[in-house]
Amino acid sequence: GNDSAFAGGLLKKICRFFATAKRGKAVQPGDIPNEAWKIATKIVEVPLRSVGGTTQRLAASRFLGRLQALLATMHAWSCAPLQWSQSVGWTLDKANGKIGCAGLRVVHGLVRFSQAWLRALIVMAHEEGAIAEPPVHAHGAVRGRRREEAIFVQLSMQQRLAAQGIGRGASYSDVANAYGSLSFDSMDCLLYTSPSPRDGLLSR
Repeated sequence: GNDSAFAGGLLKKICRFFATAKRGKAVQPGDIPNEAWKIATKIVEVPLRSVGGTTQRLAASRFLGRLQALLATMHAWSCAPLQWSQSVGWTLDKANGKIGCAGLRVVHGLVRFSQAWLRALIVMAHEEGAIAEPPVHAHGAVRGRRREEAIFVQLSMQQRLAAQGIGRGASYSDVANAYGSLSFDSMDCLLYTSPSPRDGLLSR
């Protein structure tokens, strides 16, 4: 039915995600890396004659068939595993010869399949016209928008709330040399040219 057809289209995009995924990407402890998913989701196409006499090319894989059944069930019940939306933090060795926190990089991320699934959903929604252009303040999974802009949006919102006397709360963490390659000129350019004049004045 519709659930199976939706799942089939979604699965093709998930397979395409892993087919083009970069090798050697860090994954959280216990997760499956891109290299394994690339093999597991490789579509082996075989010609199958349909009732109407046309030829379709479908995935000849028992694993992919079960994966499609899972996606169809999720679509029918409008639910997903809770673990797919949980971001887990872990550390990577910076290989800089330093001991302790100075030699570790903290990384947060979803499991790899969850990333592929969410990306496929976003692509399908855009193709079907269900998602309009992202709003100015949106930065998650929006191509071409940087984390520096997201930080600026947060600061701007805090300043506007403070100017209006509205209660607010914020938590910031500063990591030494986290943005060592970002020049002050670039930050000034972002601060004074990207936002509206009002937001720019509030954030000076």
